Amino acid sequence: MIQELETYKKLLDGVGEAVFLFDSSGKIIYHNDSAKSELEYKDFEGVNVSSIFPRMIHSTEDNRVFWSNRTIRDRRTFAYRSNNTCYPVKLSVRKLDEDSEYFVAYAINDQQHYDDERANKKIVADAEEATRMKDQFTANITHELRTPINGIKGLIEDLKRTPLNVEQQECVKIVLHSCDNMTKIINDILDYAKIEAGKITLEEREMSLTNVINDVLRLQISKAVEKGLKVIVNIVGKVPDAVIGDELRIGQILSNLLSNAIKFTSTGYVGLDLTATSVDKDYVELLFMVIDTGIGISPEEKDKLFQSFSQVDGSITRRYGGTGLGLSITRQFASMMGGTVSVESEKGKGSTFYFSVKLRLGGNRGDLINFPQGKSEYSHVFGKAMSQESEEEDELFADPGEESGASPLTLTGSGQNIPLYIPKEEADMKEMKDCIEKLSICAELGAWEKAEGYATTLKQLVANYNPDLTKKAFALLLNTRKEKTEEVLEQTEQIRRTVWNSNE
Repeated sequence: MIQELETYKKLLDGVGEAVFLFDSSGKIIYHNDSAKSELEYKDFEGVNVSSIFPRMIHSTEDNRVFWSNRTIRDRRTFAYRSNNTCYPVKLSVRKLDEDSEYFVAYAINDQQHYDDERANKKIVADAEEATRMKDQFTANITHELRTPINGIKGLIEDLKRTPLNVEQQECVKIVLHSCDNMTKIINDILDYAKIEAGKITLEEREMSLTNVINDVLRLQISKAVEKGLKVIVNIVGKVPDAVIGDELRIGQILSNLLSNAIKFTSTGYVGLDLTATSVDKDYVELLFMVIDTGIGISPEEKDKLFQSFSQVDGSITRRYGGTGLGLSITRQFASMMGGTVSVESEKGKGSTFYFSVKLRLGGNRGDLINFPQGKSEYSHVFGKAMSQESEEEDELFADPGEESGASPLTLTGSGQNIPLYIPKEEADMKEMKDCIEKLSICAELGAWEKAEGYATTLKQLVANYNPDLTKKAFALLLNTRKEKTEEVLEQTEQIRRTVWNSNE
């Protein structure tokens, strides 16, 4: 055994970490030079290993496990120097061999890891404190900003009711518009702070989709009319009205998407399409599409679109304003509700934002959303159809509807009627096939205005015939609007095959 110890001593003298040999009583019988320098002992005569590593065995259970296994692996503890100061080590202990009465202990200096860990804990604590202070500051400052803005807005509203000349009315209008913009910015900042802090909880209450859409359009319609934009609501298929969810947040998402569509569109129209992509006994999956003919977004710019405090281009902020928080908040709200927000767009040709969400059905499950099927165009007198349509809209609604045998639905508003065409309930397979054929021909000839009309009618026919094809029909209509010949022909063929096969 003495020869064995001498062999171990020669091997361990050159090791850079502190190494000890001790017997079953804890008496140290050997230490290398590193142990002597690390622990600042002149010698270890009469020193027990428990004096150096008093926490080597933490409990009675540890003691039992050690003496049964005779092993400690990488235990993080402290080594005590001769002057009673200590430093962190990673300690391993084992028997020299199965029959030996001696143990070897390796103590690796763990000071760097210990310091890093403490620093990390401090960093985390500091970050949490900074977040708490930021949240408190955000809450305080938004409250302080809201108070004077609400006061200004109230006084301006009172001023608006007094006799004013044209120039004064315009000034009042500008001030009110500025107050609304400032309020929206404050709300965005507050919502973002709450989301980051995890302090937003969703409500689960029964609501009416009709009321949600009405409320959103009431807020946005005047802005669109001021810019000369058409606002078109398109309900495809049967959409339940009573659902359970967070009415405020769903309205906020739609309002944000519509507001952006109006802001970035100078001519043409903005549209809100809604369909139920699936319905079972308890749930409905809704797909909202907000469509515009605005400035559009390039593929490179899409990456920035949903980032916080980011807009696709610095010039966007200068020209249109905004914090760059709206879409980030929109996506996070959608995610909290188990939904998604995505976008398809082309620079200079407008954008389409998709918002999908799965909601529980409400109590009145037989009630459908109180909007006409198909497209309805709204004016500043909300809920009243506009009395005139452009030639483009006449062709879009009338030609395909007449050729497919659709019947007119009339909305009455301001003493005027507007014809909107929807498919008959008895629309048969022949009508659908005819529409597909004519859409393909128009796409090949580049007659895109006609093609869009047929794509719109086909979308309605498909929704009534086979709800599973609704998404494909939406994508087909979008590509028709973008004048993408290859995509339109490919998607038309996909729908054709599905319809043909199901009819065989």
